[in-house]
Amino acid sequence: MQDVPYSLPHQLRPAPVAAGSLRAALTERVDMEVPLVVLAAAGPPPGLTPTEGPLPLPPEALGCLPERLHPVSRYFLEQWLEGALSTPEFLRWFHMPNSDYLEVGRCLLTAVMGG
Repeated sequence: MQDVPYSLPHQLRPAPVAAGSLRAALTERVDMEVPLVVLAAAGPPPGLTPTEGPLPLPPEALGCLPERLHPVSRYFLEQWLEGALSTPEFLRWFHMPNSDYLEVGRCLLTAVMGG
């Protein structure tokens, strides 16, 4: 058996892809190597920025919310309230930043949908 030199993960390179192959078509991508400073200065995309101010919720639903709602959870809540997100999608994604929001999502569903 021939000795294989050890290589660190950052030294690994993908196998060459034949031009015009299906794999080439599936793996084409834009180079994502952008310095973090540039990304931080640009800020989040406008579609992912939750709005400020009160949420359009009935009083019983407002009682479900924590004192400070995570911005990602707020985004999913706003999308659900606008009808851009289905209820199953809302329940799946709302609690992702904080598992404590599982019960908050269920409470909101009950308060908003009247169930």
